Amino acid sequence: MLETDTRTAILELLRKGYGTRAIARSLKISRQSVRDVKESGSSQVPEIKRSQKAEDHLEMIRELYERYEKNIVRVHEELEARGIRIAYSTLTRFCRLHGMCEEPPPYAGGMTKMDDNLDQLLKSLGLKRIREIIAHELERATKIQSSYAEFLAALLRQDYHYRQGQSLKYRFIGDTGVGKTGLATGILLKALENGYRGRFVKAQDLFDEMFTSLADRSTTSLVRHLANIDVLLIDEMGYLNIKPEQSNIFFKLMEERYGRKPTIITTNLQYDDWYGFLGNKNMVAALLSRLRHHCFTISIDGPSLRSSSESTDEKMVKKK
Repeated sequence: MLETDTRTAILELLRKGYGTRAIARSLKISRQSVRDVKESGSSQVPEIKRSQKAEDHLEMIRELYERYEKNIVRVHEELEARGIRIAYSTLTRFCRLHGMCEEPPPYAGGMTKMDDNLDQLLKSLGLKRIREIIAHELERATKIQSSYAEFLAALLRQDYHYRQGQSLKYRFIGDTGVGKTGLATGILLKALENGYRGRFVKAQDLFDEMFTSLADRSTTSLVRHLANIDVLLIDEMGYLNIKPEQSNIFFKLMEERYGRKPTIITTNLQYDDWYGFLGNKNMVAALLSRLRHHCFTISIDGPSLRSSSESTDEKMVKKK
């Protein structure tokens, strides 16, 4: 539970226009905590509503607590066996409230924050998300007396969702005017609202930028910059006149972003059409393999939104 001063700092940063991710990094807390404070709009720590179901069985819980020698896990199992379903975290809070819980043993020999050895291990293993949240999760687990299994599950769950989000790709396929760009832009805007860095670029402009980088030998720098953007939206990937050098740079970019950063592409090309678009059959096969992995392909089939709008305008003119 966030303290009042932390909640006040979050609200102040939100008023100054900082994004959720930036605030979470600055205060070393989870993005969900920032969202919760944003939704409440208050710096006051909310009161925890205790389970009335546990209150109804106070005497039974006291009896089981003594019978099983203060073993909350056994108490929880016995309650489940009797058909009384109370969440384990709710039960531990309830027992503490009524003086039945002793202080839990400290994590990792008294560690309440991440030490240098653990930080180096997480860095070597590439567990970036866990490095960001472990200090906060340690503090939270100590406060609510989570079991070691619950603490580990919370870390792995967040790391899993982080990796899933990092490797996702969206590809909108459809004819001109069916709304591909609008839908893709909506996803990009949502990412920006949550503190991610993003870029919208027309495919023609992107390939022109790649071709220009060949002249001043800045291709490596360009690819590195584009590869590190959190969310990249490439719009109108169609039948463009591109050179083999541009195809090679595009392949390198997609290779660098593969499994690391989300990429959104809008196009009027089906997958089989990419061979004629980019040439080099082997390279395109490798590229499509990466693009289609962890990819949501959304095909839009319908009339052009622009043509329907034009028809409406023409009808209005005729009425006049």
